[in-house]
Amino acid sequence: MAHTRLGDAAAGAALVLGIAHAVVVSVSARGEFGAGLVAWIAVPFLVMLGFAAAALALARHGDRPDRPRWAVWTAGAATVVTALLVPAGIAPLFTGDPLGVFLGPTPYALVCVPLFAALTWRALSSGGAPER
Repeated sequence: MAHTRLGDAAAGAALVLGIAHAVVVSVSARGEFGAGLVAWIAVPFLVMLGFAAAALALARHGDRPDRPRWAVWTAGAATVVTALLVPAGIAPLFTGDPLGVFLGPTPYALVCVPLFAALTWRALSSGGAPER
């Protein structure tokens, strides 16, 4: 049961991070929507969808040893990627602009890091390494 709640929370956090990225970049974009801007919106959003899918796959499999190996690796990658987003987007927190807090990835990534770290830890500690 705890796996389900943790997986659902991690998936929701990844979706919020992906949606927040798409909204902030779309709203703050200046000029024409070219292929580069569309890629800058779509690729991180698709990565976050992958992270959410991994969290849901781990939640569905719980402590069973047949959990998918890709999901454990993806949840671990989500932990690392979102942890790297925290210092990368911390500058807007110090601008003094209340809206600036939400323009960077830090507040959204701060929610993802502990959830994905706990989900990965739990998947690895329940029965050892995933099956090949």
